[in-house]
Amino acid sequence: MRTDAAVQGADQAPASRNAPSAKTWPSLLFALMIALPAASGTTAAAAKSASGPVEPAQGGTEGGTAVVVQTPPSLKFSSIAAAEEFSVALDSDGDAWAWGQYSGGVLGDGTYQGRLTPARVPMPPGVSFTSVAAGPSHVIALDTDGDAWTWGNAYDGASDPDNNPRMTPTRVQMPSGVTFVAVDAALARSVALASDGSVWAWGANASGQIGDGTTVKRSAPTRAQMPDGVTFTDVGAGASRTVALASDGSLWAWGYNLAGESGDYIDRVLTPTRLQTPPGVTFVAVDFGAGHSVALTADGSVWTWGINSDGQLGDGTTNSRSAPTAVTMPPGRTFTAISAGGGSTIALASDGSAWAWGENRNGNLGDGTRTQRPTPVQAQAPSGVIFTAIDNERTHSVAIASDGSGWAWGANGRGELGNGEKGGGFRLVPVRTDPVIEVRFGDEAASSQELRPAIDGRSVTAVTPPNVAGPVDVEVVRGSGTATLPVAYTYTATTDPVRPEPTAIDLTPNTGPELGGTTVTITGTDLANADSVSFGDAAGTDITPTTDGTSLTVRTPAHPAGPVDVTITTPHGTTVLPAAYTFTATPDPVVPEPVVPEPTAPEPIAPEPVIPETVIPESVAPETGTPTRTTPGGDPVSAPSSRLVAAGASPSPALAVASGLLILGLALTATSLRGRWMRRSCDNDPV
Repeated sequence: MRTDAAVQGADQAPASRNAPSAKTWPSLLFALMIALPAASGTTAAAAKSASGPVEPAQGGTEGGTAVVVQTPPSLKFSSIAAAEEFSVALDSDGDAWAWGQYSGGVLGDGTYQGRLTPARVPMPPGVSFTSVAAGPSHVIALDTDGDAWTWGNAYDGASDPDNNPRMTPTRVQMPSGVTFVAVDAALARSVALASDGSVWAWGANASGQIGDGTTVKRSAPTRAQMPDGVTFTDVGAGASRTVALASDGSLWAWGYNLAGESGDYIDRVLTPTRLQTPPGVTFVAVDFGAGHSVALTADGSVWTWGINSDGQLGDGTTNSRSAPTAVTMPPGRTFTAISAGGGSTIALASDGSAWAWGENRNGNLGDGTRTQRPTPVQAQAPSGVIFTAIDNERTHSVAIASDGSGWAWGANGRGELGNGEKGGGFRLVPVRTDPVIEVRFGDEAASSQELRPAIDGRSVTAVTPPNVAGPVDVEVVRGSGTATLPVAYTYTATTDPVRPEPTAIDLTPNTGPELGGTTVTITGTDLANADSVSFGDAAGTDITPTTDGTSLTVRTPAHPAGPVDVTITTPHGTTVLPAAYTFTATPDPVVPEPVVPEPTAPEPIAPEPVIPETVIPESVAPETGTPTRTTPGGDPVSAPSSRLVAAGASPSPALAVASGLLILGLALTATSLRGRWMRRSCDNDPV
């Protein structure tokens, strides 16, 4: 049986699934040994610091003061258990609380709604639970009368003989005259230890895990075939096997025998069979995981056997064992409680620290990593947190601290850590369950976005909201309820300190144009917070005081000409410089008469030279029809082609110029030929 609830805080009555068992008493003794010094140390520390529940304990009515608020748990857990995707716990009043996945009614609150923080399970009238255990799909609890109650899925009758899911706690059909003292839950099966040392079970039995010599499933508690003269003091349930501890310290097992968890390699063991145990070793507690077993000895050492693929046996190897093998113990440590879940094992040390080993894919070892560990490593709990109870499952681990607060670490895909998160991946170190969700000062709530919980979960930093003057209660609100700190904070009326009025002494320059825009420097005292500077009835602009308040600069406004008072106003008073500044009139500008220039005669425009056109008579050659002209000698010369200047056409300017040049060239050529012809005539003319 997992001893998650076997170790209680000193201020809590033992309320365990296995309270009467032999392992309870050494566990409780260890708890007393650590709890009393811890309690006295806490008291001494508190007396030394003399700090109150809220620090500082007062602040202004305007709010905005950062205060540290002590956050006592609104409920104190006495027993806790981890399942595949949810967790369940009992408070000091015996009421059940659950959180995480709702599948099949495992949260017991009558709904199909998941819970991210602990939610109270509706309790049967007059019933108080003393211990609780959780399987993958159902929960079993033991009440003060020794009766068992179950809720959740009812596979093979584990929680209901008719296989109907139970959404709220339902009483098990108890055997006549039988009182249970401890309970445990496994896949589709429930197991209980009776006050006479017999073991009872119901649900699945395909592997003989009920121990009655058959493989017939049972819908009501059925007694295992007890060995002659043997009484059991503890029992642990696995998926298809059971392990028990006898009063003489011997170990017994039955059911499916994968990898020798029952002590040898027989396929199925249908009745309790004694295991081979090391000589001289006395066991006081036992538990069963998915494929391995773990046992605690009277001297605080731990022994394991079974499957070891993830190092869950803690002997430094991954070799499976068919007989109990000693775990490699941390130096100077002794263990007081144990729990086997999935492929890992967790143990509680005598100093309140938690140690774990084996499979760590979900961070369920709590050492800040997701690395498999073949030997024990310490869970990294916040400083000052002392654990008194532990439990684990494949996905996550849970614990109770000495102040009754709940802690958890590992996977959180379904809210099984109870810290208000869902689908948040993994928490590789312990976190507080049932977080603070609001802090109220009287009737006013602090901003939830500014709440900063301490890593140890014992306090939260909040920023006070505005409120009226006077003392107020401070309320710490969690999902499970509200804790009130009476008259823990006082709002004080806010008064402004007395500040001297401003004094103006001088200003420069003291004159300027009525159009304004002149920068003036005013000297004096307490001018730092000047709101306005007036020149007569007009306000200055760009007021810039110095930080020490001894001067300021200001730009003058537009104002009619003449002397004016200068008034400086601050939040603490007004100061005036009488007739200290004079606006001067601005003379009208002299406008010169316009000068009209005398008219100027336009310059004459030179006429373009006219080139006379030489007209040359044309004749038409009879053979071709081409216009020709006749030289003085009688030689015909072709006239310009009609393609250049067509008759009646209007040539372009460029074409006209070209035609004119051509005509001029032809004329010059004709003149030259005429001269040559006349000279030739003279040379031939006889004298």
